[in-house]
Amino acid sequence: MSEMYKFAAITHAWMAVFIVGLAMLLAAGCADEDPKQPGFAELTATVEPTATPSPTPSPTPEPEVVITIPKNNAKADRGYVPAGPITADPYRVYTGDGDCLNVRPSPGTKFQSSDPRTCVPEGFLLWLYGDPMEVDGLTWRYALGEGWVAEQYVRADPAAQDTLANRVPGFVVSTVDGIEEHFSRVETSGQVTKLVSLPVTGSTRFTQASGSSPAYAATQVWADATNSQAIVFTELETGQQHSVAGARLLGWSDDGKALIILQRSRESLAYVVPGSAPVELGPIPSGMSGWAWVPGGNSVIVAGEGSAVYEFDTSGGGARTVLQRDMSRTYLGELSVSPDGSRIMSSPYLGPLQLITLSSGQLNEFQRAPQQRDVGGRCGGASGKLSVWLDDNTIAWHESYAEKGSNGITIGDLRTGERNLVPFFTLQDISRIDARTLSFTTQEHIQGEIGADGNASAQSFPVVWILDVESGEARPVAIGSTSSRLGV
Repeated sequence: MSEMYKFAAITHAWMAVFIVGLAMLLAAGCADEDPKQPGFAELTATVEPTATPSPTPSPTPEPEVVITIPKNNAKADRGYVPAGPITADPYRVYTGDGDCLNVRPSPGTKFQSSDPRTCVPEGFLLWLYGDPMEVDGLTWRYALGEGWVAEQYVRADPAAQDTLANRVPGFVVSTVDGIEEHFSRVETSGQVTKLVSLPVTGSTRFTQASGSSPAYAATQVWADATNSQAIVFTELETGQQHSVAGARLLGWSDDGKALIILQRSRESLAYVVPGSAPVELGPIPSGMSGWAWVPGGNSVIVAGEGSAVYEFDTSGGGARTVLQRDMSRTYLGELSVSPDGSRIMSSPYLGPLQLITLSSGQLNEFQRAPQQRDVGGRCGGASGKLSVWLDDNTIAWHESYAEKGSNGITIGDLRTGERNLVPFFTLQDISRIDARTLSFTTQEHIQGEIGADGNASAQSFPVVWILDVESGEARPVAIGSTSSRLGV
């Protein structure tokens, strides 16, 4: 088969609504930025690892200041696609010679500005969406999460419609039309239930939809009445809202607690359950650069200056030092905690993954695929977390700076050091469903035919998927984004 017809590159359609500069929230920050965040108070209270936590404090009730989310006067996107089930055709790569197949950013045999960054293997399951296009004498189809492929190198596999059919959970998803963010619940049956819609504000918004508590959206706003930042919590089923003044949003635990920074006489770490008063945990560590809830929501891991690591118990007894500050140590990236709560994974945008044992502070490394060192000063384009634990010995992350052919969702075995690659791109987030199943969101951007006016039609929308990590096969579930998101 001619190599000419097998090249292509993945669509790079990054969401353009992030808050640049929130390095504590984005694991893959700008390559040429200092990851440390100045301006936080020094850590003044530490608790030895053997100390007994103090009783859970009773928060002091505060009069709630009613704060509203500002309206948006922007115009709606003409190519808006609402949430709902997505129709796509399952095909498998068939090159005829056992070789892998590269994909292109646009249909056609001529490269423009980018090279292919992956090569999907023989037999790999693709989901083809939309109408075919005839370009350069070939018929092209768009593969969701990948890019454009020449139709002659794929074969239909109707039986793959049953892939993961019995393991599709219901999702709370959102779509953005330029004016509002629309939330919906998509069930296993494909039924779509509309929830609330909120104005697009251009500020941080995180959604909580773990199923263990009511689904909420938390929106960062500026409160003119208090001349300070504030958070508005909106219950997505009812539209009921609660506000917390003088606070900055970080993210949700799996049991419905929102981690925040209280900006009062001093900046303090705290958590709040919507409708209740905040519970202060202790002063912010100097140079705070990352955080993660321990599963169960009983403590929070925080990274500080010099890659120090602290653990804050929700009892409010301050912090204990897990890993001492060392200014020569590699910068810690996005943090996540193992299901049993014993280890932390740090996923920086470059360099090995780092595994830290909470009880002892022992630091180990897990090698990634060889990476390109020249990343051009780019910032990461994801809107949610891109690393996660599947079980206590298996991790997953999205590799995006590796050498060509090594990028995508990578599954790592901590016992053997083995890595398995599933080549999906344009990822916005990854989350765990169970020890064998991940969900993730891709951002699709599909350029269509050129019309009489000389302009090409285009569609841009997110898709939520589920992935079986053992088989490496994935299935698109619905149009929409899931879980935590930034810059909406």
